[in-house]
Amino acid sequence: MAVATCPMWPGVRRELSVVVETSLTVRPIGIMNRFVETYASDVLPLHAKHGFDLLGGWSRAGGTGQQVVHLHRFDDLAAYEQARASIAGDAAVAAMVEDHAREMSVTESIMLGETTAYATDARLKQGRVREGDPPLTYIQRVSRARFPHRPEVARLLARIVDAVEASNAISLVTAYQAVTGRTSDVTDLFVLPKGEGALPEANAAERALEGGVVAERFHALLEDEIVYRLRPLPYSPLQ
Repeated sequence: MAVATCPMWPGVRRELSVVVETSLTVRPIGIMNRFVETYASDVLPLHAKHGFDLLGGWSRAGGTGQQVVHLHRFDDLAAYEQARASIAGDAAVAAMVEDHAREMSVTESIMLGETTAYATDARLKQGRVREGDPPLTYIQRVSRARFPHRPEVARLLARIVDAVEASNAISLVTAYQAVTGRTSDVTDLFVLPKGEGALPEANAAERALEGGVVAERFHALLEDEIVYRLRPLPYSPLQ
């Protein structure tokens, strides 16, 4: 049976949910509090009006300037295309951007990702209601696979996620495979209800899977692996 794809995004299956990752660099230094206020009061209502449902927003350690990452999740590609077209046609958005550009500079990079098979709705729901004292600690893990090995990397990641979740130290919120930009990237978003002190326990669970065979094979297939610490911003639904 043929799989329906989108002409604008070749290879993207229309029936799968998508995650839009927006990485922002906010300048000048010291403007972050003002950015947070502005985003909460002005940007969020406009996004909601056009169908952009914010999954979460975090400050991200590392890099230059002040780093922010936002995730929006859509039920399917058609929903994203509709929201994208709607917001592009709103004159109020352009006016807002022009107004705030007088006091701050925001550099934006957008990546579209397909949710992975192991990023189930049940996991997302559980990740949204974790126990703990907010704001919780989140980890964004980017696995950059060697291109021919992407299917095997995805299968190994599914097993690794099961193993680290069984340790009760870490929980997957969502995961997505890039379909724009670096299409070899798979990004996993985890929440750490017990804080960063639980990371060694999760790492040990990964290394112990099948006596270390799975982790060894997984890392052999990667070009690179990047881990970011994320801190929820006040307006983030995920805290």
